[in-house]
Amino acid sequence: MPLFAIELNDRALALASEGRLLSVAPSAVFDGSGPEPAGAAAWQWLRRRPTATSTRHLRDLSSPGPAARRAHALVSAELARRLHAHAPLPGSRVWLASSAALEPHGLAILLGVTRELNLPVDGFVDAAVVSAAALGLDRPALALDLGLHHTAVTAIEAGGSALASIKVAGQSYETTLSRDQLAEAAEPIYAEMLALLHALRPAGAPVALLVPQAALEVPGLREALEGFAGCELVALAEGFAAAALSTLELPRRAAEDPVRLLRRLPSRIVPPCAALATREILGRDLAPAPPTHILLDGTTYALGRGSLTVGREPGEEPAIRLPEGLAGISRRHCTFVREGAETVLVDHSRCGTLVNGERIAERARVRAGDRVRVGEPGVELALISVTEASASDERHNATA
Repeated sequence: MPLFAIELNDRALALASEGRLLSVAPSAVFDGSGPEPAGAAAWQWLRRRPTATSTRHLRDLSSPGPAARRAHALVSAELARRLHAHAPLPGSRVWLASSAALEPHGLAILLGVTRELNLPVDGFVDAAVVSAAALGLDRPALALDLGLHHTAVTAIEAGGSALASIKVAGQSYETTLSRDQLAEAAEPIYAEMLALLHALRPAGAPVALLVPQAALEVPGLREALEGFAGCELVALAEGFAAAALSTLELPRRAAEDPVRLLRRLPSRIVPPCAALATREILGRDLAPAPPTHILLDGTTYALGRGSLTVGREPGEEPAIRLPEGLAGISRRHCTFVREGAETVLVDHSRCGTLVNGERIAERARVRAGDRVRVGEPGVELALISVTEASASDERHNATA
């Protein structure tokens, strides 16, 4: 069914259908006190016939007493005239875009007007909101509405909301969920998913993350994945696997052969499938500085040009000596080694070392902001970066 839209604003009352404007003109009409019929167009006569014209009737719908009754009659007459010239097609769904100046009471009266005109209205939409949505804005917006007799600013949050519905015994129940509510509800799922990713990813390795495009549209998921800085995020369109499979040259199975499940395939670029995936590097704008210090229980340990060993009996200095009795911590557990401009963590332990929840395989590159855990439940070491400027500030504050 086609959608027929009416935008109600004293600055410009507009009619549109399926993206095409049918009529746009200021809401200025004769009030019926003169020879002209009520609701007739009067924009060109406002200065010459100010007492016989009206531009306030839309706003006065929310006013009490005689002003509202007069506004009701003029809005009805104006809409009847506009709709006579541009009537909705049979079966059209009608929606009204209202300005911020129309209060709920005025919208209720306006709905009564449409019913008197036998106009099947499905609902109202805030004009500012529908404008932002049609622009595809991915950021908060402020919509300024400057009418003939009102000024309003509408704050529009990015993300919007979704309508969740469920049917029980033939009855449909619906509720509106904001983006934040959806993200909060999904947090336990994201936490489980991230734990699996960290468990499978070699610590700090720049892996590719293949994610359904539809999943990335769920609020909060992309933000949850931003922690995998340096990894490639590959968003796959629905049906990607089927499209890729259809390009393979696989042997035909004989009748007596078993049905196989293939878990290994040669890697190759399939040009027809390239358009079905988008690729980006996560955290490209983030450039973590190399760590200069390790923070443990409020004490900092400098990472110099040499190495720094952590354990119960680390031996050589400099070192971080951990107390006896901590489960899973070896005498010489791990060592931080400077290799050029980078810092590498080397694991010597039997129980393993975790970086940001990921177990390292012998060695891994570490950055400022990483958290290293040794033992179980263990001890956590925070890697931080102290610049010359911040160090100077610290010395200045210490002497002040």
